[in-house]
Parts: sequence; structure tokens; C-alpha cells
Amino acid sequence: MRSAFVWSSTATPGDYRVPNRNAAGGLTGTSTVKADPACSAKHDDPTKVGNGENGWLRGPNNCAYDYGEFWDYRYPTQQGSLYSSASYEFSEDLSMNAQLNYWDVRHQVRGSPINPGGRVTELPVIRGEIPGNPYRAVNSLGQPLFAQDANKDGVPDRVGGQFGTVILDPSGIPFNEDVAFSSWRPWAKHGTKPAIFNGDGTSPRDGHFGGIRSVVQADFNVPFVEGWEGHSAYMWSRSLVTDKDYEGSFGGLNQGLRCDVAKDRKSCFTPFVATKAADLNTQAVADSTVNYQHQRQEDILQTFDLVINGDLPLGGFELPGGAIGSALGYQRRDEQCDDMPTPYQLKNDQWIGSQGFPDSGGRYVDSWFAELALPILDNLDVQLAVRDEAYNTGQSSTDPKYGIAYSPFTNLSLRATKGTAFIAPSLGQLNSPQVCGLQNIADPFSTFAAFTSSCNQGNPDLVPESADTISAGIDWDITDGMRLSLTYSETDFSDRIVATSSQDILANDFFNYKLAYGTPTGAGGRPTPAQLAT
Repeated sequence: MRSAFVWSSTATPGDYRVPNRNAAGGLTGTSTVKADPACSAKHDDPTKVGNGENGWLRGPNNCAYDYGEFWDYRYPTQQGSLYSSASYEFSEDLSMNAQLNYWDVRHQVRGSPINPGGRVTELPVIRGEIPGNPYRAVNSLGQPLFAQDANKDGVPDRVGGQFGTVILDPSGIPFNEDVAFSSWRPWAKHGTKPAIFNGDGTSPRDGHFGGIRSVVQADFNVPFVEGWEGHSAYMWSRSLVTDKDYEGSFGGLNQGLRCDVAKDRKSCFTPFVATKAADLNTQAVADSTVNYQHQRQEDILQTFDLVINGDLPLGGFELPGGAIGSALGYQRRDEQCDDMPTPYQLKNDQWIGSQGFPDSGGRYVDSWFAELALPILDNLDVQLAVRDEAYNTGQSSTDPKYGIAYSPFTNLSLRATKGTAFIAPSLGQLNSPQVCGLQNIADPFSTFAAFTSSCNQGNPDLVPESADTISAGIDWDITDGMRLSLTYSETDFSDRIVATSSQDILANDFFNYKLAYGTPTGAGGRPTPAQLAT
């Protein structure tokens, strides 16, 4: 438990950029990152539930956060399934089978109040008069400063309006600094919790995955063609994913930080650890900073298959090894997807990630195949096959395959195949809108390592993957009960489709840097500032 990764360097209660001033009290244009003064000086025992209510100082300017207690070792799960099958033989020429599968999985998860990687840089400057602001304005000598308050509303007057520079006045009112977020993770263990959180401060999350699959298939003797058999099947399946959880409301946070302190102090949101009860967020404000999210994803797949096989009717003609066997087949596949983000993602009102967009679409594909089995000799067989696929989205391919099997002795067989293959990009790979999520990033150029947002989306210009395949093998029955089989296979891919992560991009940049400039000589194998400057 102690060795698990249960803490986050994303600051809680927060790290803030506090402006620096000179001896006269004027702003220098620089700032210093400071942790919330209420941040604990040490990290308590991580096995103790409730430890670190106000975070803990991981460094002089970083208030870290222990979130391990919020997660269950194993969350409760309920699952059920149903399977049924029925068969009926109408005659010697026709039999049918029907199957029905149903499954349902539900789980309840306790999670930390909020994940890191939020839209911190998009939030406004936190004004000095926001309740609970602990950063009293002082000059470089540590002497307290005062500000003009011409209208006597208790709010310092500023040059240029609400977010301008505070006007200094030795006979004015005391004031706190306007600070900016450096790092922040909301809703930890201090202050007023949103009412929708569990009693222990965890965030409730419910997941559901279910589906149904039905199949009707028939086995029959092909009419008018002696000795030929057929198989046909229709399959319909549907899977549904519905997730319910609570995510931060960027709009609620933004509104709470832009409140009118003079006229409506109760509407203000404070990110700081409030040392006075009057500075605590009201329950209404706390509740306005989170959204209830319900996300839905549905996929429907339908297929129809028809396969017939038998010996070619060649008027009695046979090869030395026997009659020529053949198989013919057709498949129609239709897939539909419907991915609906939450209303708050559609409005771009979420703390983590980017705006979500609906993703609905579908496609169908027609596939044909033919196979021939040529018994050249009693101990030599040649197989020929071809498959053609055509998608209504524009992708298509015709792929042949050749095989040979030779048995020089009754207990020894040699075999080999050669062919091509084809994989079309999925609907998601083609059309998925941008989706952003949390990813752990380690920058090889610096010491930066943290969770941050990472985004990906589909590419409609993708071309299909293709491959050349070859295999060869041997089967040797050495003695009764002892068999040796060896197989060699090789697949050479072209136009592979892969998802690239932010970490992959950083690693590729670092690899290219080393190719161009050599191995870095800085600490930890990283480039020095001088090397980066070149």
C-alpha cells in the first residue's frame, strides 16, 4: 500500500503565482510560485484515512495531494448473462438453429473528487478580495501595502477597471494580491463539498455495459446440385455503454471567480483554504461547480453469411488425386455507431478535456470469396483462394491466397501458403471527433512529469492496411503418441494504422534530437540549456 502511486503533484489546495513588488510597492512584472499557506508541512501516514486534509508540501512551492484513500481496491460489480439455443430439423435437407445471448454488467466506483489536468490556464486571475485570499500585499521589505477605495465599497480601486493594477494609497484599505493559478486540483478534503459527493468526500461513478446478440442459421443441401451443402446465418447484435459520473463545471468555477464581491459576496467561489467560516463557499456555490454527466455509446452490427461447398460438377472429370473441391461464399456486413457526449461536454462546460461532439455513422461492406482444393496427386494438394471486399466508404481490396500440402511419406507432411491481406480502418479511426482525456506525460527534455490532457481524433484520409503473408511448416508423426510440428510465418505490413499518444510524440522528438545533435550531456540524460539553445 505504501509503495503504490497514490499521490498527485497537481496542487491541492493549490499553488499560485504571487506578484513581486519593489521597495516602493510597485509591481516588478515578475511573480513567485507559492503554495497555499494552509498546506501541511509534512505528509502524514498514507495508510491513515483522512490524512492530509490540506495537502502536504512536496517541495517549498508545491502542495501535493494524497488521493489513495478515495479508491477501492476492488469496486462492487453486478453482472448477469442469459444464453438460449433452439434447433429444429425440418427434413434431411434442412435444419435450423436460433441463439440468443444477453449480458449486463454494472459497477459502482468511488473515485477522487476530481482528476488533475483541468483547464487551469483558462480561469481568470483570482482577485485579492475573493474570500479567503491569504496573500496580503506587501512591498519587498515585507511592509504591508494599502489601496485606494474611493467609493467605500471595501474593494480596492484599480487602474483600467476590475482586473487592472490596484491603486496604492497609504491612507487606504488593506488589500490582498491578485494571484493566478500555477497548479490546482479542486474539491479535495477541505472546505465545502458538493452535495452530490459521497459522505466520505468521494465522487460516485456508475458504469453500465450491456448487449444482446441473436443468430438464426440454417444448414441445407443445395438444390439441383448433387452432393453440395450450404450454410447461411443472420446475426444482429447491439452493445450499449452508459456511464454516469460527476465532472467539474468550468462555467461554474469561472462564474464563481468573477463574482461581485461588493454586492453579492455569497456567490463567490474561493479555491483557498478558508480560515474563517465566513470565507467558506456556500453549498449553492459548491454545487454549481460540478455537473452530473450521463454519456451514452451504442453500436449495432448486422451480418448475413452464405457459404456453399462441394465437388465441382465436371461430368466425371477428376485429377489423379480425386475430385476438385470448391467453396463459394458471400457476406454482407452492416455496422452503425452512435456516440453521444454529455450535454455539458457539448457546451464545453467541463473541467477536463475539450468540447465533445456527437459521433454517429455507419457503413456496409460486401464480401465474396471462392476456394478450390486441387488434389494433384494422392499425396499432393494445391489450394487456391480469393476474397474481394468492397466498402461503401470507398475502401476495397481483392486478396488471393495459394497453398500447397505434400506428404512424401505417410507420417510426414510439408505445407506452405502465400497470400495478401487487407484491413480497412474502423469507423472510429476514420470519423471520431476530437476526444481529450488524462494521460501521464514525462518530458525527456526536462524534469516535467505529470498527468495532463491528451487529445486524439479520427482521420478521414486513412488508407487501408495491407500485408503480404507467407508461411511454411512440417508435421511429423515420429511414433505413436509423438508428433512434431514446426511452422514459420512472416507478415509484412504496409500502411499500418496506429494511434499516436502525446508521450509517443515527445519520445519521437527526443529521438530525432539525439540523431541531429548527439546524446545530451545534461543531468539525467537531458539536454543542457545551452544545448537546447542551439
